[in-house]
Amino acid sequence: AVASLAVGQEVGVAPEADLYYIASTFGHSTDSGYQFDASIMADCVLRVLKLNEHLPEGEKIRVISISRGYSKQDLGYKALDAAIRQADEEGVLVLTTSTSAFYPFRLLGMGRDYRADPNDMASYRPASWLEETVYQYPEGYQDFCLVPMGSRTYACWQGPEDYELSYEGGMSWAVPWCAGFYALCCQVEPDLTPERFFQVVQETAVPAYVEHEGTDCCFGKIVDPAAAIARLQET
Repeated sequence: AVASLAVGQEVGVAPEADLYYIASTFGHSTDSGYQFDASIMADCVLRVLKLNEHLPEGEKIRVISISRGYSKQDLGYKALDAAIRQADEEGVLVLTTSTSAFYPFRLLGMGRDYRADPNDMASYRPASWLEETVYQYPEGYQDFCLVPMGSRTYACWQGPEDYELSYEGGMSWAVPWCAGFYALCCQVEPDLTPERFFQVVQETAVPAYVEHEGTDCCFGKIVDPAAAIARLQET
């Protein structure tokens, strides 16, 4: 699913990008149950950086998509933070569901009705599992950059020709979308850095409003791919 959202030929954001996949668990089974260990994610990030040493210029991995979040309280947090910091120094963007834990960028997905036009920004609304919180505390969401997440079609695990549609979606779908968009932007500007990407995306994003109880509620800023790419082409 996440691979197809990032680079799939039919539903992916950047279908001409190369995809590398590392199979990994995110923790350990212990006598007291499952335990998340962020150091495993760190090892995967470092493995990608090692692989980059052997790839020619112009073909190096530019972005890592991880559909998992983390916090400072997690086992292995320091190792993961150090790995992401090294990746940043080497020009590799590491996107997670906790992207703002390292970067000055607050990523969030949004939903829409099944039949609403996906190309019309007015079709989008807060994710169904976030609506109540957004309406109660709208001021806490206005700085988020929003990408399509709900009512998305993606490759299904049941077969190579099968697809499925999810109404709600989750941040696991938002991360590969953003990773694919970063890859797309790198095709436009080969020397693009995460810092510049975040700046351009935030400057070109469009405020998102939804009516709630007779009031227009702003729930973030929708990423505008065409405007962002046009900005990169200008400079």
